[in-house]
Amino acid sequence: MGSVLSLSLSQLSLCYNAGTALAMVDPMRSRHPILNPLRISMAAVTLFVVPPPVRAETAPKTVIVLDGSGSMGGPLEGQKEIKFDSASKAIMDLLPQAAAGTRTGLVTFGNHRRNDCSDVETPVTPAAGNLDQFKTVFSKIGPVGRGPMVLGLQEALKSFPPGTSGTLIVIHDGIDNCRQDVCAAAAEIAKSNPELVIHSIPISLDKTVAERMACVAQLSGGRVFEARDGAAVMSGLKEALTLAKILGANEVVAAPVVPLPIANDGPPILRLSASLAKGGPPLTGAVTWRVKSSAAPDAIVKEGKVPVLAAEVPEGRYTVEASYGLSKVETTIDVGPKGPTVAQVALNAGTLIVSSLTAKSAASATDPSIIVSALKDTPGVLTPIFVGRETNAELVLPAGRYRIEAGDGLAVKTEDVVVEPGATVTPDMAVNAGRLQLSAISHDGGGPIDGATFVISTDDPDAPNGKREITRSSASAPEFMLPAGTYYLTVKVGGSETKERVAISTGDVLKRAIILNGAWVGLTTTHDGSLVPNGAPVMFRVFPKDAAKDRQAISIASERTETGGSPANVFLPFGSYRIEASLGRQNVKGDSLIDIAAGSPAVVPVNVVISQVIVRPPSDASSAAGLYWELRDSRGHIVHRSAGAMSEKALLMAPGSYVLRSQTGDMSKDLRLDLKPGDTRAISMPLD
Repeated sequence: MGSVLSLSLSQLSLCYNAGTALAMVDPMRSRHPILNPLRISMAAVTLFVVPPPVRAETAPKTVIVLDGSGSMGGPLEGQKEIKFDSASKAIMDLLPQAAAGTRTGLVTFGNHRRNDCSDVETPVTPAAGNLDQFKTVFSKIGPVGRGPMVLGLQEALKSFPPGTSGTLIVIHDGIDNCRQDVCAAAAEIAKSNPELVIHSIPISLDKTVAERMACVAQLSGGRVFEARDGAAVMSGLKEALTLAKILGANEVVAAPVVPLPIANDGPPILRLSASLAKGGPPLTGAVTWRVKSSAAPDAIVKEGKVPVLAAEVPEGRYTVEASYGLSKVETTIDVGPKGPTVAQVALNAGTLIVSSLTAKSAASATDPSIIVSALKDTPGVLTPIFVGRETNAELVLPAGRYRIEAGDGLAVKTEDVVVEPGATVTPDMAVNAGRLQLSAISHDGGGPIDGATFVISTDDPDAPNGKREITRSSASAPEFMLPAGTYYLTVKVGGSETKERVAISTGDVLKRAIILNGAWVGLTTTHDGSLVPNGAPVMFRVFPKDAAKDRQAISIASERTETGGSPANVFLPFGSYRIEASLGRQNVKGDSLIDIAAGSPAVVPVNVVISQVIVRPPSDASSAAGLYWELRDSRGHIVHRSAGAMSEKALLMAPGSYVLRSQTGDMSKDLRLDLKPGDTRAISMPLD
C-alpha cells in the first residue's frame, strides 16, 4: 500500500491559501488550485482538505427592474400579448429554476399612480427562496403611470453596497419619460459600483429604444437583449439570468484571502494594472483591456473590463490596449519564459470635472449642455469629443488642451483648460444668467390662457429695426435661461400683440405674467339650415369697426357648419370690430358688429342671409351643346359660371341684384335677378 501524507492544520491552511492565491491571479489555470500550482505529487497520497464555509453574502445577487408604465399595458403592433404580461410571465417561469442559494429581488416603477415620477418601490428585497413574494406582488400590480427608469435604477442600487458585485436586469418598453438621463445615471452607477453589471431587455419594435440603452450596457459591461415578442422576452431574460449566475451551475466564491508571493519559476503570467500618470496610483475603476500577440496581431489573446487583468500566456511579445474614460493607449510588453510579468500601463490622462453651470440660482437647470472639444495646433480647429445634457460631468481625458462650452439654454460660458497627466481640473463654469418664467393672462384679474407665442429679442444694430430674435416658445408657461442683460418680449395671440422690456440679473428667477387686455371669442353663424348642408366651410374675417372695406383683416378663422360643432375661436384685444362670415366659395356673406371687453359673451353669432338660384340645363340634350352661362353681381364681378358638361346647379347667393347671361355661339341673352332674403329662383337654360 502507498503511504499516507499527514499534515498539521497550519500546514494544511498554508497549502490551501497558497493554491487559492495563485488561482486568483489566473482562475483559468486549473480547476484544482491547491494541487497543480504547488506541484504536489499525488502518487499513493491521500489528502483531505475541507474549504472554509461559504458566506451567504457572496452568493450571486440580481435585482430585476420592471417597467410598470401605462405603455406596458398594451401589446406590440400586430400582436395580442400585453407587454407587462410577457415580462411577468417570463420572470415567474424562470425564477423557479434559480440555483440554490442565489438571491433575486424586484424593483418596479410606474405601477401605482398616474403622472407621478416618484412612483418607485422595492416590493421584493434580494434573497434566496422568495418566489412566493414574487407571486404575491404580480397578483396585485399592473401597468399604470409614468416611466421613471432612472429613479428605478437608483432604487435598485440600494441593494448593492458600494464596491460589491451583482446584476441589474431592466425590462422596459421605452426610455425614462421623466426627463432623466439614463446614460448619466449609468455613468454614476459605474463609478460607485464598478462591479455591478446592467442588462437591458427593451420590449419594442423601435430599434432606437435599444440603441439609446446601449450606453447603459457599455458603461457596466452588460448587454442589450432586444425583444420583439413574448418568446424573445423569455429568451433574453433567461440569458441575462444565466450571465448573472442565477440560472445554471454556480460556483459561489469563498471569502477572499491574502495572496502569497508568486514563485518566479512558475508558468508565464501577464498581470496588468493602469494609472493616469506614470508612477501614479493604480486605477480602481474598471479598465477595458485588449491583449494581442505580436506574432498574430489579428487574434485577441485576452480581454476584459476589470481594474487588474491577469492571464497565463505563452512567452513572447504582446500589444496591450487599455481604455479608461475617453483615454486610450497602446503599448508593447515582453513576457518572459517563467513567472509573472507585472506591468502598470500609464494612460497619460487627467480628470476634468465640470459642474455648477448656473451661478447663484436656486433653480435647477432645465436645458443643460456640456461640450468638450480638443484644441488642435491649427488655430480655430475644434474637435468635439464629449457632448452631454447634464449639469455635472466627470471625464477622464488624454493630456492636452481643451475648450469647454457649458451652460443652460441660451446662457453659455466658454473656458480653455490644460489637462495634465494625473491631474484633476475643475474650471469655474458658472454662467452669469437668470431664469425668466412667463405666462399670459387675458386681462387684469383674468386667468392664464393658452395659444400664446412668446418671442424674446435682444439689441442688434445690424438687424432690422435694431433687434434680433434669439428664441421663441408656444408653451403655455415657458421658461428661458438667459445671460444677464436686457431683453424685449413680444407676446402674440391671434390678432393681439403685447410688448414689454425685461431686465435679467445673475441668479434671478423672474416670473412675469403678461396682460394681453383681450379675450377669446367664439365665432359661429346663424343661417337657413334647409339650404346649407352640414359640413359646409365658413370663413370668418375680423376688421376694426371703422376700417375701410379694402383693409386687410386682423384675424382669420374658419369652422364648418356642423350641428353642435365647435365655434371658430379668435383672441381679440378689447375694442369694437366688424366680423364678416362667408360661406365657403359661395357668394354668401354676413357681418356683425361686436364690442369686446372683460366679461364679453364667449360666443358671437354672425347672421348669414341666403338666397338660392337653381340653374337647370335644357330639356333637349342637343340644345346644351355650346351653351355657356355666367352670373354677375351689381359690380359686374362674375360670381358663378358654367364649367364642362352642363348639369343642374343649386347656387347659394347673397341677397341683391344680379345679371344671368346665357350664350350659344354669337347669340347671348341677359336676365336680371333681384333676390330677397330667403328667395329661391329656378331658371331653365337657355334663357327665353
